[in-house]
Amino acid sequence: METFCPTVPPLSSANDAVHILLVDDEPRNLDVLESILEAPGRRLVRALTAEEALLALVREEFTVIVLDINMPGTTGFELARLIKQRKRNQHIPIIFLTAYYNEHKDVLSGYDVGAVDYLTKPVDPRILQSKVSVFVELFRTHHALLEANRALEHQIAERHRAQLALARLAAIVECSSDAILSRTLDGIITTWNRGAERLFGYRAEEIVGRSIYLLVPADRADQLDNVAERLGRGETIEPIETVRLGKDGSRLDVSLALSPIEDAEGQVIGVSNIFREIGERKRLEAEVLQASEREQRRIAQDLHDGLAQQLAGVSCLSHALKRDLQKNTPEHAAKAERISNLLDLAVAESRTLARCLYPIAPEPNGLMLALEHLANSATDMFKVACEFDCPRPVAIKNYSLASDLYRIAQEAVINSIRHGRAQRVEIALSSRPERIILRVRDNGIGVETLDLLTRQKAGIGVRTMNYRAGKLGGALAFHKNAGGGLELVCTVPTNGDIRS
Repeated sequence: METFCPTVPPLSSANDAVHILLVDDEPRNLDVLESILEAPGRRLVRALTAEEALLALVREEFTVIVLDINMPGTTGFELARLIKQRKRNQHIPIIFLTAYYNEHKDVLSGYDVGAVDYLTKPVDPRILQSKVSVFVELFRTHHALLEANRALEHQIAERHRAQLALARLAAIVECSSDAILSRTLDGIITTWNRGAERLFGYRAEEIVGRSIYLLVPADRADQLDNVAERLGRGETIEPIETVRLGKDGSRLDVSLALSPIEDAEGQVIGVSNIFREIGERKRLEAEVLQASEREQRRIAQDLHDGLAQQLAGVSCLSHALKRDLQKNTPEHAAKAERISNLLDLAVAESRTLARCLYPIAPEPNGLMLALEHLANSATDMFKVACEFDCPRPVAIKNYSLASDLYRIAQEAVINSIRHGRAQRVEIALSSRPERIILRVRDNGIGVETLDLLTRQKAGIGVRTMNYRAGKLGGALAFHKNAGGGLELVCTVPTNGDIRS
């Protein structure tokens, strides 16, 4: 029990002790009330005057007021009327106590000013305790309901915001120019936006519920299986460039971004697919590459047929000059000999440069000869063991096919030596009835470089290799060797089906 002090802080929440205001001008009466009403979870505040009671009500929230009627100055009836005039206090139950005002008209007066009960002194402790306990429980229940209501309002507001966010996201997805679809982990399509309709030609009602493999060429099915396994394990998949099928069977060059769809528990339950058509970009890349190759061939031809021939002619003249000088002025013959040697070296370097720009001879065995020369050049230039293996002749009449395969092998050898730090590289060429297989195997640090080579952000050389394989209708793959190192495998159709 405590006497009211104006500095007592108000209740901070319904979980704090409930406050009960005891008002009586006799301290002994307040002591009696305290002994009756004191209990865990209750805070009893004493007020000896009407002024103290009103100040307490300004400071704190009370569960119930036990108020003596016979007060000097302001009576209990008058104080009750003042309490009920304040909106904040209108619903506080007031229990009147009196030893004098016990006539029927007095009881009615108490109820008129807002009392909920009217007890006469001496008070039966059990009755007073019971009545106060009822109001305490009602107070706690009321505040619990208020808290539950606030929590429910917050939940409803959060749900409303979430629904608005989902609606905005759905509108963005539906209006996106990209093809966006979602599917289950076993490949069943669950959503399909208008961008997907435009790209693939299927309406949503035609495709939802069917397998994603309907859009995947047979030669790309393994790629899809591998991606699904990685997403199921929670791995991040970098965007990839691949091929998909339209409703009319046409092959579509696309960029594909994949991300997992998780449930409330964080379990992966599906896959989001975002496709962007890149056919036009591929055509532009093909034109740029073809223009570059044409320019390389022109420069190679100019070097071989122009500069190299002129240098060779000057070299012949210098050799003749050297012979003449040896007869007439031997002291100048040594200088002429040095000039002849430099010219011979310049002729050799110009022819080598021409061969690098235009490495394949226009004949069926041109690719085999070029790959053998590539292996020998890598051995001489980088001081590594580079070998070419071709058990049976692979004759390729299509120069563009041979040229692309050579450039893929050239880039792979450079990657093995520069990035993989390999000391041994093997170039292998073989053919089967329907395909040509090019392999480049090394003993470098392939485990560390595999991610670099397979990421979308890999260097331009790797992206060019992928592009060359794709335009040939083939596929490019990297594998870790069992004994260490990395192996590149490029497989293309033997008919040289070049898509530009």
